[in-house]
Amino acid sequence: MALFTYSSSPILKVVQQELLQFLLLITIVLTACLAIFSDVMLLDHGIGEHSLTEFYQQILLFLVVCCFAYVFKVDHSERHFHLLVIGFFTCMLIREFDAFFDELVVHGFWVYPALGVFIVCTTYALQDKQGTLAGIVHFTQNRYFQGISTALVIILVFSRLFGMGELWETILADNYVRLAKNTVEEGVELLGYSLLFYNAFGYARRIKRNSKSAN
Repeated sequence: MALFTYSSSPILKVVQQELLQFLLLITIVLTACLAIFSDVMLLDHGIGEHSLTEFYQQILLFLVVCCFAYVFKVDHSERHFHLLVIGFFTCMLIREFDAFFDELVVHGFWVYPALGVFIVCTTYALQDKQGTLAGIVHFTQNRYFQGISTALVIILVFSRLFGMGELWETILADNYVRLAKNTVEEGVELLGYSLLFYNAFGYARRIKRNSKSAN
């Protein structure tokens, strides 16, 4: 218990903060596993567009947008860049709701609101090109940049390639069931979203701390 008693020592403060962040990451990942287990083993409906796994992905992505919206609010020096990032993740969030738009309007309709967000955010970012470029440079130098980049690679590249139907049809052969392929693909994607939120949250906390120091 003494380990988690907040210490006045600067060194122990750093250790405690890192341990708390580690526990936060474990909690986020365990929640992801719980969603997958619930869909497959408890609810027995697999992992589809209306599953807990999909819902948790959408929640995490929404929280990522909220993190950068908070950064946009507290850090006035690089607002143009941060709005560009908000636009990027908002487009991803809209894409995650493609099934909703398909049922509500027409198949593929999600492209239009996403395109609108892209145009608005890009136009705003281009109003201050130097500020946007400076924001990109500072972002790449932040400790959470690599984590966010890795998460995006998992979501946008690895989960798609690793979840290819042809691969799992070959691996499982006559025992192939689509549930196995969906579980792998959506599970890896959910891990990516978990890492994305963890690093976006850490980035927002770091920007908040830097803003307080500057003031």
